[in-house]
Amino acid sequence: MARELKRILYVTPTNFIELLKGYGKILKERRTEIGSQITKLRNGLSKLDDARKEVEEMTVESESKRAEVSKQQKICEDLVISMTKEQRQADESQKRINIEKVKIEKEKEQTLKLAQEAENELKKAEPALESA
Repeated sequence: MARELKRILYVTPTNFIELLKGYGKILKERRTEIGSQITKLRNGLSKLDDARKEVEEMTVESESKRAEVSKQQKICEDLVISMTKEQRQADESQKRINIEKVKIEKEKEQTLKLAQEAENELKKAEPALESA
């Protein structure tokens, strides 16, 4: 200090005690500040560790759910294939039924026509039978 300020500074016991008190005060503030930072860091690390554990659990759960979804999807695909086959068979059966229905309708018309002709012939033959 003597070289920089070009004057001599004397350190008295009071000055030295004030210096120590100031140093102690600054030291206490820094320790408190660093202690709070340490607490924050520990809490943050704790939360990160908890989050990591939860992610691991969710990953395991997700894998099991994926396997279950894949299994259900396969079952669903099999059901769709089965339903498609059954629908095709039902459509074929419906076509056969419709063909049979048309065939039966034609036979019905022919039968009714034959019945009408037979009835007409009976009506014509009745007068001849009554007179005989």
